[in-house]
Amino acid sequence: MAAYLVVRTIAISDPIRYEAYRKVAAPIVARYGGQYVVRGSVEKTLEGGHDAQRMTVIQFEDEEQLLRFWNSIEYFEARKIRSTAGILHVGYVPGFERQ
Repeated sequence: MAAYLVVRTIAISDPIRYEAYRKVAAPIVARYGGQYVVRGSVEKTLEGGHDAQRMTVIQFEDEEQLLRFWNSIEYFEARKIRSTAGILHVGYVPGFERQ
């Protein structure tokens, strides 16, 4: 069952490093079978508060593959770049079977 990595970008403090992270991360995502489902600025908050400037959702084949990506040496190095570029909150959500 698919699993989704959800990234909320709260603030970007260093746009140059953030762009460097994006360029490094995208091929790693692809190497682990990830596909970007959502990637961009939040258009409009429909209800409640929303503190993210950007949202990214990446679909993986399953939770195991998502965690393989997350724990990979390649992505660990990319995360070092990201950690100095801004404030991001990352989590994952399992998919569900449609009926």
